[in-house]
Amino acid sequence: MRRLATGLFGRFKPSSNTGERRAFIQGRIALYCKLMFWSFAALVGFINVMYALYPHTRPAESGTVNILASVGVAMLLGAWLAASRRRD
Repeated sequence: MRRLATGLFGRFKPSSNTGERRAFIQGRIALYCKLMFWSFAALVGFINVMYALYPHTRPAESGTVNILASVGVAMLLGAWLAASRRRD
């Protein structure tokens, strides 16, 4: 059981002080935002490439969807940058 808990939480230990816990959680949030940003950016890029290759499948309002998707990806970028910024 102890090995399982170590594997799940990595270097995080319940006896860590508040500063270490905060740094650990901020690092995890930054990693999550980074992964979500690149995943959605790749998805939006893939969809645009597919619509360029197969224009007959493009929906009528795809321009609006692309704008909204770009805004969402930009928001994820902002969250990633905010989460990865170090505070002193």
